This record gives sequence, C-alpha cells and structure tokens, in this order.
Amino acid sequence: MRKLMILAVMALMLLATAVAQDNSDSPAFVETVRFGRGDILHAEWHPDGDRFLVDTVRGAWIYGYSPTSNRFADLAYFDNARAARYSPNGGTFAAILPDNSLGVWDAYNHIPAESPTFPIVHDTEIVSIAWNPQ
Repeated sequence: MRKLMILAVMALMLLATAVAQDNSDSPAFVETVRFGRGDILHAEWHPDGDRFLVDTVRGAWIYGYSPTSNRFADLAYFDNARAARYSPNGGTFAAILPDNSLGVWDAYNHIPAESPTFPIVHDTEIVSIAWNPQ
C-alpha cells in the first residue's frame, strides 16, 4: 500500500511538471510583471519649486505640479538612472547610469546636457553623487 501511495504522488509530480512545461507560451512563465514605480530612495524639489525629482529602484521620474488642476503629472522618466540629483542652480540634473557612468541632463527639456558623460576610473559600484554648490 505504501509503495502504491508513493507511486501515485510521483505520478502527480510528473504530471504537474509536464503541464507546467506545456504552458511555456503562458505570460506567467515568460514575463515578470512589475507593479508601481519601485521603492523611493530619494526625492527633491527643483530650486524653482514647480517640479520634483524622484529617484527609485527602477529609475528616476520628474513630476511637474499644475496649480490649475492641483495635480502632479509625469514630465520625464529615465530608466535605470540611480541617485538622481538636481544641480544647485536647477539647470541640470545628474544620475548614475547602469554602466557606472554619470549622465547629465538639461532639467527643463530633459535631453542630455552639453557636458560629456564622465568616464569611471574604478570598477566598484557608484552609490551616490553630490554637486559642488559653487
């Protein structure tokens, strides 16, 4: 009787494995769904107070505030940008990119700034950046 029970459990396990392999076109087996924008690591207002930058585990977002609608709206998204920070004058912002280089963007039109991407001279991960206030 015990051998029969073990055989039945093994048959069920094999059947479940075959069904799981047969459903390979199912989105649950092909794609991971991410909800939300990730945990917030840092947020800061732009110096003029009309937008703010949010740094998350998935990237950086810039939100703008509209007093007429009393709502915030997405202005820009930068995938996989880490440790994003506005410059002291608010003209640009910088973030660490996945290859450990530093990206600098214009804070108003969200395109890369004239500054080049700075090379990294070490192999360790960069975890934060800071602007010179002068």
